[in-house]
Amino acid sequence: MEGILNEEDEIIKATSGNKAVMLMQSQGPVDCVISDYNMPDGQGIVVQQYLLDNKINIPFYICTAHDVSFLKKNLPVPPIDFIFKPFNFARIKEIVKKHMGWFAIFIGNSG
Repeated sequence: MEGILNEEDEIIKATSGNKAVMLMQSQGPVDCVISDYNMPDGQGIVVQQYLLDNKINIPFYICTAHDVSFLKKNLPVPPIDFIFKPFNFARIKEIVKKHMGWFAIFIGNSG
């Protein structure tokens, strides 16, 4: 992920939804979230639900191999967009550059 940013940009990585929430609580606000749907301690919905519960209005993206209809049924609200696996890092770069001012969190095992 670091290869898609400028030197002054920052990405926080977390390997699970719960760790991502703890990092957001300790690090302060981020500009966007890119989260894997399936993670060791729960799905990306843990992070999305934290953002919703705390009225944190930032772009939220889900990375997944699931189809859109499955996700629409299982997410509290639809994310801004989906990033389908296998990852297209050009697409991720486009998303990150569009939304960051520059502080993001990437949650998952890839990247």
